[in-house]
Amino acid sequence: MVFSPRQQFFFAVGFLLAAVRARLHDLARPAWRPVDWLLRASSRTNGYIAPAVGAQAIYIVGDGSLPALAPRCGSRAALLAHLCM
Repeated sequence: MVFSPRQQFFFAVGFLLAAVRARLHDLARPAWRPVDWLLRASSRTNGYIAPAVGAQAIYIVGDGSLPALAPRCGSRAALLAHLCM
């Protein structure tokens, strides 16, 4: 099969872009190690989620008092708990 010069150019550009993406993926891989470590154990995951939800609760209570806490934070906490199971 013979490709036109235009097709050859686009194939070459595609190969170059794939090589650049592969190198960027290799460079970004070490950045994911802390995330992998965090998600490997449920206790660490829950230990990360609990302060995030608590901080949100403190913010909501400070911003809109206690009645604002239940509908906003409660639904998000339930969603996070469901996702972690």
